[in-house]
Amino acid sequence: MRNKIEKRSPAIEIDEEAVKSAYLSGRRACDIALSYGKGRYQAVANYISANRQRWLEESRWQGLQSDETKIVIRRRVPTDSGGGIIMPISLPRVSMHVLAMQEAALS
Repeated sequence: MRNKIEKRSPAIEIDEEAVKSAYLSGRRACDIALSYGKGRYQAVANYISANRQRWLEESRWQGLQSDETKIVIRRRVPTDSGGGIIMPISLPRVSMHVLAMQEAALS
């Protein structure tokens, strides 16, 4: 059955980075899908729907990077559902934190 569906629906190419950046910049999913044309609307809308949560999670912590004033480490943090997420934790860049990270890297 799957082959019949694939034969009826032509494969379309979607520029993931363009769609992702448009979605994260605030454009509505329906407007992005319409920009690919009415014939491709549903496929692009489904693509956005399937990926938007991952895009939002990835972009959520993107601006949090280590620099001369802070150290950013990533730790697994438990959630209420029993799972966990990788969350960046920002620490002030003080000698105590730098030494602790150096010692952890050596062991």
